[in-house]
Amino acid sequence: MVSHDQRKGWLARRLAVDPWATAVCRRSWSDLGIPATPSATVAILQEQPEAIDWLVLGDTTILLEGPTGLQTLTDDRLEHVAAGQHRAMHHHATGSADHDRSLADLVTEQRRHRNHPDGFWVASIDPTAAQQP
Repeated sequence: MVSHDQRKGWLARRLAVDPWATAVCRRSWSDLGIPATPSATVAILQEQPEAIDWLVLGDTTILLEGPTGLQTLTDDRLEHVAAGQHRAMHHHATGSADHDRSLADLVTEQRRHRNHPDGFWVASIDPTAAQQP
């Protein structure tokens, strides 16, 4: 049995505690709320005797092989953010000035949606990110 631990369970609670504790310890950042604050995608899988719990945040995927084949466990919310900017970036040659400008536009738009209800969630200073639907 595979269960999704997001919004419940100890995986989400643990993920909520660790980044927050790290942020409190790292007071060298003048403003931990700026969009460039360090963050990370997360993939956690916990095998138990009767179930497998998992939690995924950001553009990370877990492939789980079971008796019926491969199962993909993923959080695809990032794919739906800044899709226009992402397409525009791929219309330019990598390393060109146009590509660099398009990449900057993409990053700016993604940052606006990071850890926001209309965007996507990653582990960062917001301890509730792991509990978001």
